[in-house]
Amino acid sequence: MKKIFLLSLTLFAFAIVTFAQSNIITDALQRSAQAKVQEMQQLIHFDNNQANQLQTMQFQFLLNVRNAENRTFSNSRRRIERLQRERDTALQQILTREQYIKWNAIENNIIQNIPVRL
Repeated sequence: MKKIFLLSLTLFAFAIVTFAQSNIITDALQRSAQAKVQEMQQLIHFDNNQANQLQTMQFQFLLNVRNAENRTFSNSRRRIERLQRERDTALQQILTREQYIKWNAIENNIIQNIPVRL
């Protein structure tokens, strides 16, 4: 009986630690997505509605990439590439053509992170 109690207590403690780590990582990814969108909004000047959509999309992308990276299967690289293509498509749907070009140029270090004016 004592062994069962200790085992269940250990499993419960492990579950709490795992859940706490998951929340910390999720919060960090959420803050990262928010910071990226805020920075890009200052540089590209898109509206708040687009910013909200982009923040949700970016957060989901980061979560999906993290999950793909944690897998030990050999297809995780292909999965991440697919996620990047899906993210690119979502960006094109949310942003105007000019905004998308600016976003892509900034993200790929084609131009410096300064406000872009055409």
